Parts: sequence; C-alpha cells; structure tokens
Amino acid sequence: MYSPKIPERLIPPLYRLARARNEPMTRVVAEVLEAYLVSQGVAPQRGAEAKGTRRAPSPGPNATGAANA
Repeated sequence: MYSPKIPERLIPPLYRLARARNEPMTRVVAEVLEAYLVSQGVAPQRGAEAKGTRRAPSPGPNATGAANA
C-alpha cells in the first residue's frame, strides 16, 4: 500500500490540532484530506456512497466567468 510522507513542516500543526481535538493524528489527516477531495469534486461526501448519492463535480475554472460574460 502507498504511504506518502507528510512534510516535516506540517507535523507540528497537525500534532497540536490532534491534541486539541483529543484525536489521533491519522484521523485528523484523513478528515483534512477527505474534506479537500470533496471540495475538489473527486470524492463523494461522507455517507453519500451509502445513500447512493454523489456530489456533483465542481465547475472548471473557466465556468465562473462564462456566466457573467
């Protein structure tokens, strides 16, 4: 299984966040990654797969300006 290395500069803030939330760093990192992937439209929202619904993909960067042109 692929296990990417977290850059050293991110470890202290992740550690502090995990301590403040009283959760393991792995859970915090997983939640952060999941939220980012959902925001990019490449992962379903939590619970969406079980319900059979998926988040619609985000429009591309050019889609915003096209409506105002």
